[in-house]
Amino acid sequence: MTKAREIGRAEDERWHLRKDGTRFWASGLMMRFEDEGTGEHIGYLKILRDRTEHHQASKAARAGEERLRAALEAAARARSVGTFGPTRWSGTKRSTACSA
Repeated sequence: MTKAREIGRAEDERWHLRKDGTRFWASGLMMRFEDEGTGEHIGYLKILRDRTEHHQASKAARAGEERLRAALEAAARARSVGTFGPTRWSGTKRSTACSA
């Protein structure tokens, strides 16, 4: 409220609690409400949007990106240790193909 009072508006995103005890992620905007004639501060206007689904989707996307990054790093480490070139199978024995 201090920021809304001083500069006219304030925004935040955070968890909120419903009366039934369930949590939801919300995006809030609070604006200073003034009398049109006098400009006197008479209260605040609060707009609150339930953004739970968007928040959860973003969190899942970040987790997926982290898993992909970890897999790519592991593949890069494996490439530096071993060979992923073509292989030739002879019965039950495997050997790396050589180009001559």
